[in-house]
Amino acid sequence: MSQATLYGFVLVLIGCLLGVGVPGIGAAAENHTVNLYRGEIDGVLFSQMTLQTLISRFGQPSALEQNETPHQGYHVQVSYHDLGLAFWLQRPSKNTTPLCRSVIIYLVQREDTKSGKSFLPFAGRVSKSVNQRWNPSRIETEFKAFYPQSSTREQKEAMFKDDGNIFHASPDDYRVLYIESVRFNVNFFYNTSAQLLESVRMSVRIPAHLYKK
Repeated sequence: MSQATLYGFVLVLIGCLLGVGVPGIGAAAENHTVNLYRGEIDGVLFSQMTLQTLISRFGQPSALEQNETPHQGYHVQVSYHDLGLAFWLQRPSKNTTPLCRSVIIYLVQREDTKSGKSFLPFAGRVSKSVNQRWNPSRIETEFKAFYPQSSTREQKEAMFKDDGNIFHASPDDYRVLYIESVRFNVNFFYNTSAQLLESVRMSVRIPAHLYKK
């Protein structure tokens, strides 16, 4: 039995122990908070979240996809479509518990091409009340102290290759701004055609080569 298969059985066991599938687990959608300054969701560092953490706080995922590749090792995508949240977990090193490497907060309704479901707009509160109506100028003004920068075309293409769900259209249709902290980055995905801020992503700054099988 492969490690990925074994961990899959562990996921099912965790779900049973924590009552996955029981209605009412977790806070109401509008009560969740995202702190872009501290990299926290409901007061917990996103980078320290495990699958068990997610299930205990948000309940049963609406979709869960496991995969294992030579480049990225074993990783899990955990989606909460009703909450507008998608988490990407990866093992920091061999035989360790997968930790959250990035989380996407959807501010508009978006189709998930992998599951066939749709992410609803995040109904909770994001720092400074960031919402879909924010444009790049507003982001640059409100987060001026963190020196927001625009991603290059090459950087956007790399993001698209990593997760095609980030972009609803071609990467060329987006202006992506980012701010950096010591531990994590924050990306703002603004669709220039629709003139909407579609999503925000927090991702750890740990070098990719440290995430391997």
